[in-house]
Amino acid sequence: MICEKCGYNFSGSYMVTPTICRDCFSKLSPDEQDKAKVSPTPQAEATSSVTTYSGEGAITALKFFAWLDLIGGIVGAVWVWAQFGSTQVTSSYSSTTEANPVAIGIGVGVLLQGMFVCALFLVIASIAESLIAIRKKKLSRSE
Repeated sequence: MICEKCGYNFSGSYMVTPTICRDCFSKLSPDEQDKAKVSPTPQAEATSSVTTYSGEGAITALKFFAWLDLIGGIVGAVWVWAQFGSTQVTSSYSSTTEANPVAIGIGVGVLLQGMFVCALFLVIASIAESLIAIRKKKLSRSE
């Protein structure tokens, strides 16, 4: 069987019945899936039943959650520092304010978590955008 969209040859594929092209990720129609079950002969005609998933909505959601996590990390770190960053130490003679190193460390950890998860999500979104662009370029060349 050959993918109708990009021409990928499924002969020798480890999948018995392909449902999605491994090359261009086009979803194969149920008719094409049945043809693959019955006979592995190439079908080169293009039909309108082949659809592709672009994923732009998922990329937008991923970017949104990346920035939301960064803002949450900043707000969380500031809150931890404001609430627990210093302690009032009183003795019989005086009262002093001392820094709480545990709270400062936790605040730094919350801030770094927000920064690194934001960066990770943005890198994943960038990779997904690049893959979509490559897929669209490949599909435009095959048509």
